[in-house]
Amino acid sequence: MENKYVTATLKSIKKTYYLFWLILVAIVVVGEIGTDWNGIYADNGMFTYVAETVSILVTGISIPLALKLFGKKIKSIQPSDSIEYGSALYQKWFGFRLLILGVAAIVSLFTHYLAMSYTGSLCAILVGFAALFCIPSRNKLYFVLEPIINKEIKE
Repeated sequence: MENKYVTATLKSIKKTYYLFWLILVAIVVVGEIGTDWNGIYADNGMFTYVAETVSILVTGISIPLALKLFGKKIKSIQPSDSIEYGSALYQKWFGFRLLILGVAAIVSLFTHYLAMSYTGSLCAILVGFAALFCIPSRNKLYFVLEPIINKEIKE
């Protein structure tokens, strides 16, 4: 039995996920085309140091935060909640999770392109790998919403 809220939520989070990757790929394409801002601060040692440090810190904080915070918030869904509330909560925290990872990836990519720093590209790759743990699927959504769906079926 397919629930309309589950289907709508899945459609929405897939759009969000694809938009996340589209933005990152667009930044990479623009950066690789050879714009005027590529390597503009490559000879500035202080900028490179600060940008690399910020990229490492933002990446180091955002990956565990995005992955663990999402799990904690999703565990707060109770079987007594409605399917609408559970779907909305899942969608909200999924978007927030991608926002956290997106900010880290954008900071890292700008560090890479402005300072021509391999540290920025490594941090962006790490964020990309972390985002692969966020791939939306029907099974994951049903796993989270299963207690609510089972309660509604019994009623």
